[in-house]
Amino acid sequence: MKLLRFILLLLFAITPLTTTAQPKELQHYSFIDYEANKIEYCGNSFNSFKKLYAKFVRPIKQGKGQVHILHIGDSHLQADFFSGRARANFQSILPGLQASRGMVSPFTNGCPDSYKLSYSPQWKHHNILSNNPQHNTFFANTVSTNAQSAEITIEVNNRNPVKYDFNDLRVYHSPLKEGDEISIDYPSYTKRHNENGYTLFSLNDYTDKITIRVNKSSDDTLYIYGFYFDSGDAGVVYNATGVNSAEARHYINTNNDAILKTLHLDLIIISLGTNDCYEPGGVKTFEHNMETLIAKIRTQLPEVAILLTTPSDCWYKRKQINQNMQQACEQIKQVAQKNNCAVWDWYSIMGKKGSSTKWEQEKLMQKDKVHLTLSGYYLQGDMMYNALWEEIEKSIFMR
Repeated sequence: MKLLRFILLLLFAITPLTTTAQPKELQHYSFIDYEANKIEYCGNSFNSFKKLYAKFVRPIKQGKGQVHILHIGDSHLQADFFSGRARANFQSILPGLQASRGMVSPFTNGCPDSYKLSYSPQWKHHNILSNNPQHNTFFANTVSTNAQSAEITIEVNNRNPVKYDFNDLRVYHSPLKEGDEISIDYPSYTKRHNENGYTLFSLNDYTDKITIRVNKSSDDTLYIYGFYFDSGDAGVVYNATGVNSAEARHYINTNNDAILKTLHLDLIIISLGTNDCYEPGGVKTFEHNMETLIAKIRTQLPEVAILLTTPSDCWYKRKQINQNMQQACEQIKQVAQKNNCAVWDWYSIMGKKGSSTKWEQEKLMQKDKVHLTLSGYYLQGDMMYNALWEEIEKSIFMR
């Protein structure tokens, strides 16, 4: 891998950039509004997005540096089909721009196919739907143990279209008591504890699998919030976090928000609204909750670009079209205008009210007419990538 990295870096150095990434080819459906597939800048949002697009210059033209994205959502992201497709697209812009795997959440059930976790029996799982938010973070999942010894094994490649390795690992966790230790099963590494709540392991070589060991001096509970895998390779690090049934109010109730700073984020994408507005009463609080979430993020990252995506057209309990989704989309656009965010209007792109029936007929949406099929999520990931890439390309190559 070291030799491959050297060769790719050398190619960037000696070869002028004569080709650029191409938009993903899309299958044509009469009910999809392809003209609506664009980024809408609301308020003063273009200022932060202009800085975001400028961050792509160094990786694309020099083969150096990383762009960091975090995609926040619900069940539409938990399986990592939508976000995983977008990640694969960004990490194949040019050869050698694969970047790193980035965030991995400690799922015990419903884990994305792209990575695999194995636990010793002593672990207990929590997520942001918990009524006790004390140890909830933007990773959206947490595992805890009060055993004096426990293990977690992580494989970053599991049915993954992009193959990753890493030589740096961050383990995010609650404060360690005297005598507590977190270590890894690896021949040679250095370890450093960071005041922002993680332990950094720097390996002397690259690997794609690691076992993390916890040894404690007491029965006090230790919480593991998540992991971050870094290879140092140039490109786009596309992090994603999502939990079934999640709403904006659940992300509001997270703690340890300083974790966001450690991710060095350039763009945060927020894909919420389906659960928030699924029931009639949810519409009343959705706008306020979204504004509160954005304010919470900007407390940590005041300059970060924020992209809000609108939810899909969907049905209510398989009985009728959910009338609330159109109102949710209007509220998202109002929030974006007031809070200087951009919008990717997926609701309009997919065909607006009633389009979920056509998506289901074409096997792009499941029979519940809420969740997309794998093909549907891949199409969604391709279209969002195309919308963002069009703006990036204009900024880099057409100025």
